[in-house]
Amino acid sequence: PPSYEILEQRLTRRAADPADTIKTRLENAREELRALPEYEYVVVNGVLEEAVSAICSVILAERHRRARYQGKFLERF
Repeated sequence: PPSYEILEQRLTRRAADPADTIKTRLENAREELRALPEYEYVVVNGVLEEAVSAICSVILAERHRRARYQGKFLERF
């Protein structure tokens, strides 16, 4: 989700989990965000279509990393 507040609203409105589970999920979200510098890509699930597009872009970018081609590609020349 785009913010902590929106995540909290989504979890609360869903009414699928008890309050202690929601609290744990919110704490986990904060902890996961602290690890953000360790990741290469960030996808924010604000608008579903935009998140799906971003994930597809990441997949495409990863498929075309130079490191994936170095050995095989250079052997052909």
